[in-house]
Amino acid sequence: MEELRAAVTAHLDQVAGLVQALSSELRRGIGPAADNLRAFIRAVDWTEPWLMCLMAFHVVLLLTAVGFRRNANFQLFLLFLASLFRWCHSIHTLPCEMKPLEGKSI
Repeated sequence: MEELRAAVTAHLDQVAGLVQALSSELRRGIGPAADNLRAFIRAVDWTEPWLMCLMAFHVVLLLTAVGFRRNANFQLFLLFLASLFRWCHSIHTLPCEMKPLEGKSI
């Protein structure tokens, strides 16, 4: 019975330490996360052509989805395209999974 009591006490001490750490993080606020986000935004070169095209594609896709929000058939078409791209991604990763077989002769 003493072993159980000692284990419960140790567990409660550990939980109390985690709660104190969490509460101190919450008291500090969102400042560190905002600083990390600002550092990330400053570190990325937003003028690269592929990144600008990617952002433009997402803006056009968003405006298209919002513009055709009342057209259920078009929304289903967009969903189909999104699922098709996801399926293509899984097909393209298949050769990476098969790569260990490449060097072996059968």
